[in-house]
Amino acid sequence: MERAKLFHLESLSVVEISGPDATTIVHNLTTQAVRELSHGESTETFVTDVKGKMLGHSIVLKDRESLWLMGPHGQSQAVAAHIDRYIIREDATVTIHDEKYSGVVMPESLVNEFFDIPGLTNDAESKAEQNSTRFKANSIDLKNTRTWVVCVPWMGDRSRLVLVDKAFKQGQLAEIAQEPTYEIGTEEEFHKQRILSGFPWFGIDLDNSNLPQEADRDASAISFTKGCYLGQETIARLDAMGQVQKKLVRWKINNSIPTQGTALYQDEKVVGRLTSVTTTQEGVFAIGPARRTHFDPGSIATLDEGSATATVI
Repeated sequence: MERAKLFHLESLSVVEISGPDATTIVHNLTTQAVRELSHGESTETFVTDVKGKMLGHSIVLKDRESLWLMGPHGQSQAVAAHIDRYIIREDATVTIHDEKYSGVVMPESLVNEFFDIPGLTNDAESKAEQNSTRFKANSIDLKNTRTWVVCVPWMGDRSRLVLVDKAFKQGQLAEIAQEPTYEIGTEEEFHKQRILSGFPWFGIDLDNSNLPQEADRDASAISFTKGCYLGQETIARLDAMGQVQKKLVRWKINNSIPTQGTALYQDEKVVGRLTSVTTTQEGVFAIGPARRTHFDPGSIATLDEGSATATVI
């Protein structure tokens, strides 16, 4: 029987916005309805600039008077500087915690091997969460340090992130597991899982040149009813007109193992590009942006080599 795997991500972006006005500030600078979060709830969101372009893609967690933005490494400086720029009279402080925290990502099925969290795998609660953009996070004590277990969509809808102090080492996991029936995977294996689940990684599949709708995460990360926020005009106009010209799609590759950055063609015109690629026994799969002509499943493009093809799935 194959053991479940967890993944220790040494580098994450972790930004804390604290103070009485933290929720208002983050709500006004992100695409999700952050004001609706209660203590111990999280949601997926984009941080956007005045033109509606994304500066970051994160999970935002509400912790009393603090908001925590957690996501792929490399966005903290830009996100923190952006938020700090818009704190004028508000009582809020921005702190970058990248050097303090790393993350352990695991499937939900493994969580109770480490932590006794009542109701974590309750079927009714799980079904309710799948129909919502808000998820319950769990505060726990890990080696006498308070931390969080947060629902993240990085390896599918039911994966979990445990925010851990960087002093915490992989070898210590066995000390807290009730039944050590897991394996520790590499970061390369983590990215394989998130590619197969179709989750884009900021800094690889997305950057600050992208509009949020180009990530194809509208249902999970964008509220179209929350009212005004920075960049909202552009995002709302795109939604109303349906004119996004490119977005991320999942590709299945035939007759080739392409590299990251490979262009895709139709009639000698570039219609897509591969930003994340992985190989499995079932074939080669990728994430990458496609033009409007190739949004629909079943759309076919050719690779640089000409004989190989990529199909949208």
